[in-house]
Amino acid sequence: MQIVERTTLKNPKLLRRAEKEAILQCFGTSRRPTTAQKKMAARILDKLTANAVKWLQCDCLSTHPPLMAVVKNGRDPAQRHLRRIVGPTRSAHHSTCRLNLDTKNKKSVIRSYARAESNQFLFHPPFSSQPQQVSNNSSSTSAGGLSRSGARSEERTPLARLLFRLLDDAGLNRIPSSGRLPTLAKAFERIQHHAKALSLRGGPAIADILLTDLSKMADFPAEIASAFPWSMGPSRPHGFALFIASKIPSLTSAVSGGRTHNLFDDNRAFGEAGKRQRPPYIVIATYAEPEPGAPSQLVQSYAHPCFTRAHLFPVDSRYEQSTLEILTDIQRQHPFEITKPLHSLRAIQPLAQHEVILPDFILKREKKRTIVVETMGSRSRAYADRKQGIHAIMAAKIGVVICHDTFLYKDSVDQKKQADTKFRKALLAALEAS
Repeated sequence: MQIVERTTLKNPKLLRRAEKEAILQCFGTSRRPTTAQKKMAARILDKLTANAVKWLQCDCLSTHPPLMAVVKNGRDPAQRHLRRIVGPTRSAHHSTCRLNLDTKNKKSVIRSYARAESNQFLFHPPFSSQPQQVSNNSSSTSAGGLSRSGARSEERTPLARLLFRLLDDAGLNRIPSSGRLPTLAKAFERIQHHAKALSLRGGPAIADILLTDLSKMADFPAEIASAFPWSMGPSRPHGFALFIASKIPSLTSAVSGGRTHNLFDDNRAFGEAGKRQRPPYIVIATYAEPEPGAPSQLVQSYAHPCFTRAHLFPVDSRYEQSTLEILTDIQRQHPFEITKPLHSLRAIQPLAQHEVILPDFILKREKKRTIVVETMGSRSRAYADRKQGIHAIMAAKIGVVICHDTFLYKDSVDQKKQADTKFRKALLAALEAS
């Protein structure tokens, strides 16, 4: 597959194997691109439209290979796709080519392809027996119908990405040096404000279909119906509920009088699952009709552990909860800002090859050296070796790295105390030295 000059087909530029696969995944029959592949495909489309317009030449035929051009969606210019050049001398794709799509598949590709770094989201395709995902994820199913989502920021489900975007934009993954966290009411107010900048692809602003007070659930279907335009086509009208829950997968809410909200089919939780639950959880759930004409309900959810029932600060494990308790305690005597990064630090990503650089916590003080805090939840050799390489990059590019060996919690109460004491001493020493 190669890029060629429009009409003349001169100056061909061959795509790399990874670039070709990105095009096939985004616009072909499989349609399961990773986030990295979406970004790569977007860059290729940029090349095709920059300066002199170019065409993309498929390699499924050796003679008169098919040609494709970039076409923009009339309703949403940011949404682009590839269309084959048609004409008496223009060939169709080979029958086995992954870009040989029928009309139904073409429409599906156009709906599901989302440009990287967009402020727009698309969640629900047409009705089906089980809600589908429009992007790839690496979740694995566990007992009880609950799935476990991995930690890599590139592999989050659409609901997880929306939750983390809202938390990040609202600054709810940061604790100021004063140590004062916003109340739930203030946190939800911040989320609603920042949700105004996000929207469904071709549809309403997220803020117009986001519910943070479950006591108003009865009026929610009418609000969704009024917010959704007819232009959404086959995508069913849907909204999002965001709340704190005390139990999964039944999701007994901690903020609505203990009311239980049953879910349709698709429940996901970060990290550990089954009996090893770590409440409380921040939950974002999709609210829609599970099938045409049926009463609307929570049909899909993603749950992520948070610090306390009164705060939406996200943590990844019960071990991180323990680390954060120590950090907030020390913060009273040594003021510093605590940040929980929710996305891989792209500025230093090239040095890490394929690793995701995602510190557990970053401590910042004015005119002082930054400190990285890592919660070590495993004593396995493979885990330690991988972390050692990542910590070296963090130390070189961010600041001194302090580890909290919470894997010792599994041994005994005495070992837990020793791990906490060692961590406190190391952190205080770093604070006094910098």
